[in-house]
This record gives sequence, structure tokens and C-alpha cells, in this order.
Amino acid sequence: MSTHTPGPWHISRGTMSDGTTRAENIISEDGDLICEGLHWNKNGEVDGHLLAAAPELLAALSEIVTNGGFRDLRHIYAAEQLIAKATGTET
Repeated sequence: MSTHTPGPWHISRGTMSDGTTRAENIISEDGDLICEGLHWNKNGEVDGHLLAAAPELLAALSEIVTNGGFRDLRHIYAAEQLIAKATGTET
């Protein structure tokens, strides 16, 4: 398996010409550009949340598979937090 830019990844926001603020890019913790131009896509906002969660989702799924599934509440809590990040509903 090839390596990827380490997470966490974050959404950067930009102000559009109409004054609205929208998801614009995905940036790594170190400031590397992962993806740009999210606002060009009608689903850019929700796609941005999913993309930003990708490294953590991969790590969590890898841990679940390696450890034989959800063994305790810690795994369930981590999964819930990642789902919230991926769907943009985190608090």
C-alpha cells in the first residue's frame, strides 16, 4: 500500500464574490494542499467534510479490522466521532 499525506486534514474556507463563505480547499496539518476548488462542485461543502475525514477513517477502519471488530465502547465512540466529522455534524 502506498503512503498518503498524514492526517488530520482540515477544510479551509474562502469568501466568494457574493460574500458567502464556502469550503474551498483541503489542507493537511502541516499546511500541504490536498485538494483545491471544492466550491466548484455543487456538493463541495459535504464532499469537503468527507475528504477531510479520510485519513482518520482509514486509520479507524484499519484498527477495527486488525483488532477483530468493535470490541468496546471506545471503538464505537471513535466511529461516531468520525461519522460526525465526515458528515459535517461534529460539535
